[in-house]
Amino acid sequence: LPTAALAPMKKVAESLRRYRPLMLHLRPELVTLGVAGPGDRLPFGLAAMQPCGAWTPRPWSRVHPDTGSGNPHAATAEKGAAYFKLITEALAALVVECGSQPRP
Repeated sequence: LPTAALAPMKKVAESLRRYRPLMLHLRPELVTLGVAGPGDRLPFGLAAMQPCGAWTPRPWSRVHPDTGSGNPHAATAEKGAAYFKLITEALAALVVECGSQPRP
């Protein structure tokens, strides 16, 4: 599949890799990694759907045995702090640039 076709799936995977560390940084008391599974998912039954180039809705609880997706144990508060710094700096730059625009 062309790289462009895989881009949406990569964005979803990347967001999950960033969400968990961000929560560990901001609200660690809400994260219960001790009970988290490995984030396994059952593959599609069709071989052509395996490389993540195609998607179809499936009952989440049937294809994600532990109701997660992706290994949550790689998440750390340090990764979350770095991501938080990155996104807050980007947001601040956007606000400053918007505020410096001439008013109509």
